Amino acid sequence: MDQLSPENIVMRVSHFVLWVFQAVFAIKDSFFYGDLRLNSL
Repeated sequence: MDQLSPENIVMRVSHFVLWVFQAVFAIKDSFFYGDLRLNSL
């Protein structure tokens, strides 16, 4: 199996992009809810 086939590269890149988006949204949500908790105090 060729590791550098276009399909394999596209699949790896798409998985990486989805992982990055999930990490960014999780970090943004944690900061947002943290700010809400600090402001509510």
